[in-house]
Amino acid sequence: MDDPVVFTTNEEIDAFQPGDNTIEITAYVDCVEGTKCVGVNKKTLFKFIINNDNGRRIKVLLWEEAAKRYESNISNRQIIHIERALYLPCHPTYYRKENDLLPFEISFTKNTTLIILGTYGTNTSSENEYTFTTIKDCTNVKGTIKLEAYIKVPFEKVTTNYSSFGSGAIVEDIYKLRIHINNFEANPQLLKGTHILVTGEIKKDKYDSIYLHINKMTDIEVMDEKMLSANDLKKGIHTPGKKRLLEETEGESSNANKKLHYERNDSGGMSQLLFNDEDI
Repeated sequence: MDDPVVFTTNEEIDAFQPGDNTIEITAYVDCVEGTKCVGVNKKTLFKFIINNDNGRRIKVLLWEEAAKRYESNISNRQIIHIERALYLPCHPTYYRKENDLLPFEISFTKNTTLIILGTYGTNTSSENEYTFTTIKDCTNVKGTIKLEAYIKVPFEKVTTNYSSFGSGAIVEDIYKLRIHINNFEANPQLLKGTHILVTGEIKKDKYDSIYLHINKMTDIEVMDEKMLSANDLKKGIHTPGKKRLLEETEGESSNANKKLHYERNDSGGMSQLLFNDEDI
């Protein structure tokens, strides 16, 4: 039996330096953006995104001959090994934090090579460790999480100028959590109200709002035939981590409607007291 493929670690990727043209990386393809002609000279550009299965996603750029050579061979979920690539900062115009990409990209040069090692999910290293939690407490957990929930907004493909992904929302009791799914494929079993178990990682978008990032459709499992009613689904409106802030805000608002009064205490000093208008 072949040895499992070992993806490049976060530590290795985080140590990459801009301008280094000797980059080596092993990862799987989690999104193929396709080929287009760019610039005044209409150069051919082929783009895809690779993932090390541990929270690092990087865009890969292939130009001209490299684009024409590999575009028909690269597909989602392929495990690839790249050698002698160039590591560069992303152009700020095209970088979007909410796409969960590093602010760097891997660019092919004339010396870059690419080898296809297999298919993701069939011979990869062991599953990441994860923590069971709830939507209510998910913001308190770092790394990969698992949680049970019900589908409030069914998942569907959303396409932007920069990427495409699955989008929807899940609920648990009074809490709601948005979902982003890489490598989205429609699943007729995932209906509104379906009881599911999901695996992913909490991320933030450009508005600093949280969502659960899910790598692949197999990270969404139907638990049983139980369905949550429409009335119960409506109760899921609160974003996890925001409830305490709401309570504090309400408390401040309540105090703002009170008037400050002074009363001499037994020791001869002055005590501050808060009263509502109707109390005085």
